Amino acid sequence: MRFRVPGVPLIIEGALDLPDFEWRLQPFVESFASSEATYLCRIHGSDAFATSPSKWTGKSHARHVVPTTPSKFAQTIADGIAAREDCYVQADIRGTSAGDALDKGPLRRIAAATGLQVHRQYGPVVNMWWGPSGHKEPLHMDATDGTLCQLYGRKHIVLFPAHCWRDLYPFPATETGMSWAFSQVVQASPDLGAFPRLAQALPHRLELVLEEGEVLFLPAGVAHEISGERLLRDGTPAEHVLSVNRFWRTDPNRVRPHMPEDARRMYDLTLATYE
Repeated sequence: MRFRVPGVPLIIEGALDLPDFEWRLQPFVESFASSEATYLCRIHGSDAFATSPSKWTGKSHARHVVPTTPSKFAQTIADGIAAREDCYVQADIRGTSAGDALDKGPLRRIAAATGLQVHRQYGPVVNMWWGPSGHKEPLHMDATDGTLCQLYGRKHIVLFPAHCWRDLYPFPATETGMSWAFSQVVQASPDLGAFPRLAQALPHRLELVLEEGEVLFLPAGVAHEISGERLLRDGTPAEHVLSVNRFWRTDPNRVRPHMPEDARRMYDLTLATYE
């Protein structure tokens, strides 16, 4: 608790001790044996569509969404299809053996140690982020505090402080277009002609690698771009990359000052009412 500072990211070590669970690909899939649920798989395509905001015309950075099961998706990872077509699964795994173990163990320990409280809308979510190495989630922000728990593999993470959000050109807040929580810029190849204020944000960029077994506390409003590293820490290939996150109750007054006016209006009508 003494290390937590509002608005400042923090790496937490020693919180993910679950000796009864093995997070390699096959053992993880086998943990679903008694609850082979169906999840939605995002297919982004082989042309970097997921990280090309100029190509997005709807409400998603995926080209297609199809149902899958843990065993089927694991096979697409093993066969190389998931990497080739940039496929990814994001799902709440509450009610599974892994999800329940994470909820009752590490996530509750983190809450007790930090004072974080379960979000009133999302509840005790155990939000799985699962896919092949190399997948990249584009630059975006969350309007709630979050903890990202790295279970298998490593993730390269780019962060920008919350005060940079306007200079990262979020999408306009509309009912039909991409969420206002996503940025229109590609920070790795900045187009300062199209996005001149980006030059003010780039000096504040922070990069880190989240190692297996670590937890990243991500404060509300901190923009982040997250990529699965292709190699494990020992230099061997990562057969998959697996994380879970949870969102926590957050004071809206910490978030509102960093939002453009249109996003703030939408936030006040929706998520802020649950804080």
